[in-house]
Order: sequence, then C-alpha cells, then structure tokens
Amino acid sequence: MPRYGFNSGVTWSEEISRWLFVWLTFFGAIAPTLPSLLNAARTMGFAGLKITYPRKQAIVPLLDGLSEPARAIGAVNTVVF
Repeated sequence: MPRYGFNSGVTWSEEISRWLFVWLTFFGAIAPTLPSLLNAARTMGFAGLKITYPRKQAIVPLLDGLSEPARAIGAVNTVVF
C-alpha cells in the first residue's frame, strides 16, 4: 500500500538527475538555455526529461505539444521525446 507524505529519501529520479548533471558537466555539454537542453537531450537519445521548478512553465512554449492537463495548468513535470 502506498504511503503518502512519507519521506522516502533520495529517489532514483534524483540520483539519475545528479548523474546526468555530472556527466554533462564532465563532457562540457551543460546546456545554458532550455532550447539547448532540449536539443542536447534529443541528440543524446534520451526518452524524456524531468522538469523541475522554476522551469515547469518556462519550457512550455518550447514543446511540440501538450497533454490536456498540462495545457489547462500551463506547466509540465515531464517532457517525452
């Protein structure tokens, strides 16, 4: 049974985000802008990206399309390629 409001510690998503940041930094591929981040992720073959605050709204105009819930609230949590 799921436990809501329970601090489960570091998630796999957080670990992957940290690894990706280190890897991109090491290879000099850190994207300074959202458009270049999207291009880099696509070029590297990523299936998608987890979007964190404060970029949840800023990335919306750069996307090819939105789900109805994302369109309704004007923000996204996940980008899928």
